Amino acid sequence: ETANPFTPVINNAVGPSGTFKVLATPGGNKFYLLGTSGANGLQSVDSTFTSFHSVNGLGAAPTAAVVTPDGKYLVVAADGLYIVDTTNDQIVTSPPLALSSVPSTLCPTCGAVGIAISKDSTLAYVLTNSSFGGSVAVYNIPLRQRVNTIQSLSISGGATSITLSPLGLLYVAVVNRLYEINPATLQVTTNGLLQLVATPGPLHFTPDGSKAFFVNTTPTIGGQALLELNVGTLSVSSWPPPPYNPGNPPPQFDDVYVAGNNRAFAFSSAGNTLWDVTPSPLNVVASTLSSVFQSIGTPLAAAVSNEIPTARYLFLLIANGNQYYLDRIDLSTN
Repeated sequence: ETANPFTPVINNAVGPSGTFKVLATPGGNKFYLLGTSGANGLQSVDSTFTSFHSVNGLGAAPTAAVVTPDGKYLVVAADGLYIVDTTNDQIVTSPPLALSSVPSTLCPTCGAVGIAISKDSTLAYVLTNSSFGGSVAVYNIPLRQRVNTIQSLSISGGATSITLSPLGLLYVAVVNRLYEINPATLQVTTNGLLQLVATPGPLHFTPDGSKAFFVNTTPTIGGQALLELNVGTLSVSSWPPPPYNPGNPPPQFDDVYVAGNNRAFAFSSAGNTLWDVTPSPLNVVASTLSSVFQSIGTPLAAAVSNEIPTARYLFLLIANGNQYYLDRIDLSTN
């Protein structure tokens, strides 16, 4: 929607119970909604948000999903890995592909926590967790088969996310560690194992691929709320900088939102606060944009648009008593 005032095109649509994620095809002609309602937790809807239907055939609720860059397939992790043809929403993998090389009888809890797709839409990199440790399995999407696996990326199932960077390398985040992996060989790169004191959230890269930001979901352990990866030097900096003062704990960030090579935002729903993030050196301050929206109400959630190399808009969900608003802020003029 580009008209002003900023009003919704579709409202009061109903998706699956416990909806936690919405995925769009590149053309915007179809959306997939992931919910927690068991095998019926995946639904598809057209661009008018009027024709909802379940994607049938899952054996359990989805835990992760991604649309391939070419828009042809939806790759879904549930009780196995499913590949869905987006033209007709039919599952093309029967039975589903195994999520782990560990037999399901030995590891009934081996579940996927993240999926990354190659730029050419042919390979899916699936990160799984188990009591045996984290692993990354590679699946050939056109052939619908697993082709490679790297095991033991973490101890006791501490893997949290997997991301393919703009420069083509995989990054796997686990508790207190970050791995840089060459997707062609599925080997950790030289000096590509980085030690952290954090439970990392998903990595969000700048458009040029030189930096990535990620939150620490346990900031009271070690005192790090936000971290920045410098890809060129394979070094990580953190905010607040050490030493940690337990008497002044850092904010708990939900996530970080990259708006360009030198601009990002962090949001804390616990504090209902938007923060400005500047890189190299990493610094975080209460957002100067607060003067734009504070008179309207309290921010509940944030997002940025995905233009490259610089995002045009910041979106904020705002609460003013029982009234809710969606604000769009022009980042070129603030």
